Amino acid sequence: MFWRFGFNNPSAIDAILDKEDVELQEILNEGDVIQEVKTHNQRLIDFLCQRQNLSQLLQYLTAESLDREQWSYPLIASEILSSDIPQILDSLLIDHVDLLKGLWDFLDKPAMTRGATGMPFDLAANFAKVNCSLLAKRSEPMLAFVQSVPNVFQKIMTHLETPAITDLLLTLIRMEEVLPEDNSSINWLHEQGLLDNLISKLDPNLDPDEHSIAQQVISEIIRMSQTSIPESPSIGTNVLITTLTSESKMTQLVNYMLDKDASNSTSSLINGVAIIIDLIRHNNSDAELDQIAMYSADEGVSEPPVTLKEMMQVLADRVGDFNNLLINPKSVSSTLPTTIGDRMPLGFERLKICELFAELLHCSNMAHLNKPLLKHHLARANYINTIATDEEPEEADAAEPTAKEDDQVYIADYLKLQFIKHRVLPTCLDIFFGFPWNNFLHYVVYDMLHQIFNGSMEFGYNRQLALSVLKDGKLTNRIIEAYELNERETSVPKGMRLGYMGHLTFIADEISKLMDNYSEVEATVRDDVDLQKWDNFYIEVLAETRERDTLPLGGDRPNAGATYSISEEEEDDEDALVGAQDEFARYMHHAKGGYDDEDEEIGESGDHWMSPPGDNTDTSGGFERLRIRNDNDDAQETEESSSQAWSSFPQTTIIQQTDEDEDEYDRFSDRPGFGSFDDKNRVEGAQGGYQSFAQPTTENAFVPAVKTREEEHEYKYQDDDEEQEGEI
Repeated sequence: MFWRFGFNNPSAIDAILDKEDVELQEILNEGDVIQEVKTHNQRLIDFLCQRQNLSQLLQYLTAESLDREQWSYPLIASEILSSDIPQILDSLLIDHVDLLKGLWDFLDKPAMTRGATGMPFDLAANFAKVNCSLLAKRSEPMLAFVQSVPNVFQKIMTHLETPAITDLLLTLIRMEEVLPEDNSSINWLHEQGLLDNLISKLDPNLDPDEHSIAQQVISEIIRMSQTSIPESPSIGTNVLITTLTSESKMTQLVNYMLDKDASNSTSSLINGVAIIIDLIRHNNSDAELDQIAMYSADEGVSEPPVTLKEMMQVLADRVGDFNNLLINPKSVSSTLPTTIGDRMPLGFERLKICELFAELLHCSNMAHLNKPLLKHHLARANYINTIATDEEPEEADAAEPTAKEDDQVYIADYLKLQFIKHRVLPTCLDIFFGFPWNNFLHYVVYDMLHQIFNGSMEFGYNRQLALSVLKDGKLTNRIIEAYELNERETSVPKGMRLGYMGHLTFIADEISKLMDNYSEVEATVRDDVDLQKWDNFYIEVLAETRERDTLPLGGDRPNAGATYSISEEEEDDEDALVGAQDEFARYMHHAKGGYDDEDEEIGESGDHWMSPPGDNTDTSGGFERLRIRNDNDDAQETEESSSQAWSSFPQTTIIQQTDEDEDEYDRFSDRPGFGSFDDKNRVEGAQGGYQSFAQPTTENAFVPAVKTREEEHEYKYQDDDEEQEGEI
């Protein structure tokens, strides 16, 4: 911070403060006022903390009618008042707390309604920002101030439709983490009737927007109070959560959800299901416990911080009403046009009910819900003593357990008995096969079946629930029929595969594992299920489908050592390529100076490495006319300069010469003093370092010559000198 030691130019703010009778507007018009405050400019902070200036800042914070030059004052005021400057915070809460009371008069504005202008969102955001900052930095004195404001709770609930005020309410709840136990913000809000007010906003006669806002606030309270993950931040178990899961509150909520006469009962149902699902997911800490331990060690299972027994009891009693809405939904009355024709929509109502049933099955695996019910609940569960309506009483008494007055009844089993009585799973299967293109529904139904088929078949009523799926739901026959229907759909031109086929494969696998692991289940359903037809389907169709699904997309990855069959033409081309590569390798070996006796006959095969495949032209002459520099010759016979030149420049250049280039300059063509290319070759070989392999050549043969760059340069000028002497 070099500016504190005089290494910077004085700021414009300091220049203004040097004047007499400085007004706040002059300071706010400077662009760097916020930066100066955050860098703790003491002169500026002292000026802003004066009562008159602090009062003007609070007025600007929520001012609506401002001049064009003052439109930025509310934002600047909110940044200054919410900055982490202890002197400003203390001035608001200690020295001039009466000014802060005037700020909270902002909540006296009328609530936002349809067709009417309510609280401006931008000013509400400024108001909430300053107060949330005060609650975070000065929690206890700020909470005491808020509690002292007359009717403050009713004012906050009136403006709950404004997002900034909702954030302010949630900040008050979140303060429970930092406040001492004797000064709880949640207890104060509960005494003011927060939960009663929120539940009442889910009344089906109210607007759906109010339902959505109340659901969001309740769900946020549930998330802040979660107990399922101890490592996650949480305010812990509190009176709001325990009250929400009580029998009275859940009964009120479920009554709103299942109201048959109210106009917006569907909205209440959807938002109510979201609240129940959040309750289960954020308080389900022992879902993975071994089910045998659940039933065998009742006394060893401790009660969780948040118990869901009363909630499960209320929902289990109303399973039949929820199932009726699956059959006759209120929100769906006519078909809708789609890309595949007019279709009856599923609707959020039925989808949410299916999600609720799936979550209730998850919740039934919690250990504390598999402890005995109290005595006054036994009479309620006593009338459920069969597992299926079509079974004979003798068979049910002989094979299935029933709930008697003297037996221990578990709330989880009571829920499953309600599922069996009202045929919940068969209804869900009807919807599953009735909507082949809704994958959200398919996943939910598969989740329910996966829980049932993988549960214990020795304890509790999970076995009866699985038998209900196979008997009443006729699941095996419907899977086979769905596969046959899919074959017909895909066989027609432009036919599409049905959307539930992937989930059906998973469900079929679960059925097969169930029958393999529990032979008594297969024996029980033998009279209601065509096992012979199912076995044929499993062996022929399902096995082929599973094998196909296990293959990687695009086929198997080629193996390095695999052998593949190729045609004779491809084999000939490959042999020719290999031969050309060998010839080229031998040529490069000679070009670098190596020469063995074994390679004396270079062109013996007659196939030149530069010749196209299948060309039988005799190219041996071309090989014989190669002039190769051999570094292995006796170096003592060559001149010292020549030896150094070859060691410094080992590169070689290949020059091609054909009959088509006769008109161009060719230093190897017939010249005065040379009878032919062979004569010149002999002379150069005698002068040093070249071996002659020249033999009678064929006409139009390929004539390569191998020379270094230095020799090319030397012979070029030598030929030019000889040509000039001949002219003279």
